Amino acid sequence: DYLEKWISTKKLTQRIEGLQPSEWFRERKNRWALKVAAWKKFQQDRRLSAKKAAFAKAKEGAAAGKEEAEKSEEDGNNNNNNANNGEQSKNDSISPSAAPQTKAADGVAASFEDLDPWLVTNIDDVSATGGGVGDTATAASAAKGDPLYAKFEHEDWTLLSLRYEVHLLLHAFRRDVNDPTRPTFHKSHLPFYYQRYYGKVLSPKSFNVWSLDKVLEWIEDTVEVTASGTLEADLEEDTPLECFVRLAEEHRRERQLRVDMGDDSAYLKFVKVISTALSSNVPRPTSSKDHQGSAR
Repeated sequence: DYLEKWISTKKLTQRIEGLQPSEWFRERKNRWALKVAAWKKFQQDRRLSAKKAAFAKAKEGAAAGKEEAEKSEEDGNNNNNNANNGEQSKNDSISPSAAPQTKAADGVAASFEDLDPWLVTNIDDVSATGGGVGDTATAASAAKGDPLYAKFEHEDWTLLSLRYEVHLLLHAFRRDVNDPTRPTFHKSHLPFYYQRYYGKVLSPKSFNVWSLDKVLEWIEDTVEVTASGTLEADLEEDTPLECFVRLAEEHRRERQLRVDMGDDSAYLKFVKVISTALSSNVPRPTSSKDHQGSAR
């Protein structure tokens, strides 16, 4: 028993230098990359359309204001019609517009933030959702066809991808090693296997922190660090890709709420290009003040 335990411990704490990604892994990795690219493009197209619509509305409002000003100037030259025009203008401003404005104000009891990410039926168009919290119909319509990832920024996309990539890596490792006594690996080996499988470096510095543990905290809804320091995937290998978007949106809202409450530590600012190697030679902050300056 002691020998078996010793061997098992050694397996979990030693790297497999010659391990290579399988076709099973590469297929899912490529599928994920295409899906994320499609989501990002859709988000960019929606934002561009929104900007164009806002510009057109502002232009229309400016033209209407100019027309109204010209009309007022013309009416001002006719002393006989001043009183009538003033009364008519007053009536026009009260009747049709006041009720809809009040109704709209009362109707926006729920917003995009009130939609439950897990009850959204279509993450590419939350206005078609069949569930949520509060006034779900109003919350869905307030989104005006936006996707669930409408408010994602660079940091949200980065954590979204990291969630799935580590999730996929853990399942691929288990399948590729095919050893019941070695189902996973120690967290300290994550950068090694990540680079072996994805061909890119996983560096805490790219996330503006010095510890890999902090990076893993951000994806603890997907990956668990056990008491022995090994990693375990919380989700099944066939978990729908949309599930990771829902998790990322939940995390984004939680961080935003903390930021709104004055918690600066919830604000994230990641390096755009991840290229720095993770090694023991990386210089550490010289003081706690330096560390506080980074987004966590």
